[in-house]
Amino acid sequence: MNVPLQHRKNQCGSSNSFIIIAFFIVIPNAKYFDFVCIPSDSDFGTADSLRYIRDKIEVDFLILSCDLITNANLFPLINIFRQYDAALAILLFRGGFEPDVILPGPKSKHKPKRDLIGINPDTKRLLFLAAASDFEETININSHLLRKYDKMTVHSQLVDGHVYVISAKS
Repeated sequence: MNVPLQHRKNQCGSSNSFIIIAFFIVIPNAKYFDFVCIPSDSDFGTADSLRYIRDKIEVDFLILSCDLITNANLFPLINIFRQYDAALAILLFRGGFEPDVILPGPKSKHKPKRDLIGINPDTKRLLFLAAASDFEETININSHLLRKYDKMTVHSQLVDGHVYVISAKS
């Protein structure tokens, strides 16, 4: 439902639901938000929420984590996304993981979460992304992926910046 900005109210109805996603498509002179309500008994993450609203997605879009603080220029990421007509582009950066980082707050050692990121070195195409904690000793990679791409470098020092450019066609 399109709701004029000046008349925005809780459009979810009952107290058994809450707004988990509100998206604003920037169109010149647009004055509308489209609120999408997700039932509170659902355990939707970002990807599930996007699947839930996929019929409303008509243009390519950018997802930024709400706790992201950066001065990174996103134009190169967006330009690569457009240049290759990609389904997805993600911002990765090199992590300087320290083995025993002490964070403010309760005194305990924080072990950073690591991702395993597989990239084709020739095309720079993302082939694989998973949390290292999902695996015990071995990594299972789809054989179809290995047949299609003859090279893959798996990185454990890259960090997912939680910035994604996603095609509406995906």
